[in-house]
Amino acid sequence: MTKTLIDIPDELLADAMRLLRVTTKADAVRTALAEAVRRRETEAFRIARQVKDDLVAARARPIGWGGISDERAEELIADIRRHRDERQDYLDSL
Repeated sequence: MTKTLIDIPDELLADAMRLLRVTTKADAVRTALAEAVRRRETEAFRIARQVKDDLVAARARPIGWGGISDERAEELIADIRRHRDERQDYLDSL
């Protein structure tokens, strides 16, 4: 398999190049493939820069500790316990 940002099985790439050779000069094929890879690399680097910028921006912001109320937390815990107990009762009945 040819390792690029777009992984192409070697057989498929060879078939495509054979077909293109019939109608196109080899230099044009290589140039077109190089351009396609360059475009994909450019997009990948753009995405990587955006992720880095987002991480830097997030690091600069304070962490929001809004959370949930104590009452809501107790409701959720009670619900989890109820479901756990129901599941255990079911398993015990088997």
